[in-house]
Amino acid sequence: MTDRQRIERLADLGRLWGFIKFAHPALAYRDIDWDQALVQALPAARAARSAEDYAAAINGMLSALNDPLTRASVASPDPSSRPDQASASTPSAPPVRTVDGVIVINVSALARLELAGNAAVAKAADGKLISDSVTAKGVVFDLRLLSDSDGMVAFAASQSLRPLIGRFLNRSVVLGAWRSRQHYGYAAQNGLQSGGYSSRLVTDAPRIILGHSEAATPLPIVVLADGPGLSTFADMIVGLKGAGLARIVEETGSAEGRLLANVKLVEQRRGLRYNERDCWAGRAGGHQPRSGARARGHG
Repeated sequence: MTDRQRIERLADLGRLWGFIKFAHPALAYRDIDWDQALVQALPAARAARSAEDYAAAINGMLSALNDPLTRASVASPDPSSRPDQASASTPSAPPVRTVDGVIVINVSALARLELAGNAAVAKAADGKLISDSVTAKGVVFDLRLLSDSDGMVAFAASQSLRPLIGRFLNRSVVLGAWRSRQHYGYAAQNGLQSGGYSSRLVTDAPRIILGHSEAATPLPIVVLADGPGLSTFADMIVGLKGAGLARIVEETGSAEGRLLANVKLVEQRRGLRYNERDCWAGRAGGHQPRSGARARGHG
């Protein structure tokens, strides 16, 4: 371990500490001495000889949050070699197919068709979906996203998914609501400030899926998602599950990608990624939180 690497690790720890300070929901309403958490983690981070030691030092700091999903772990240097990535949906997968009477909709493949402007193939896929729905026994929404998918694929898939699901629902469903922290201005260090500073938790109004099916009993729905899919479609997954209208199947081994906000640190072969997601689902008895964060270390 060189002095340069040690300094970069300490700098990266500071970046992660600063991002969590302003982004993690717990620090908005719980009495946590976040400054002291950093001070106590510095000696272990400075003495770390391996990625595992570094992750342990970071976890010591993160333990102050008492959030089991906010943690550091050593990541694989080659994500494509992981078993969960090998089994994930591929660009060549058909957008719509029927297996033993069950329609399987590859949402990522549909989004790629839309972005490529391939109207003929998209129309053919839609026609197959309509015809196969007449005799289908159920429907599977494959929400897995490739590890190399860019933001436009996720955006296009997210925009098209609500009306797609609505075809199979005979009633409307209120989805989960996103909650975030917002900051205005800069907090003063000495108590005096010019222009004011405020920080708040904001909950967005939940979106709605309009049901268009006229069937008395809608088709059973299964949602298959990996880590990135759980993040991108969190509000829809939470809403469908909360309404009892879908079973959710999570692809195993993909936990490091499941959350939302990312901080990548500087060194090419080593770094951390911190993620945060906070999604709430409306229930008759109140609101159920779906939240968490994660940091990853590369050795």
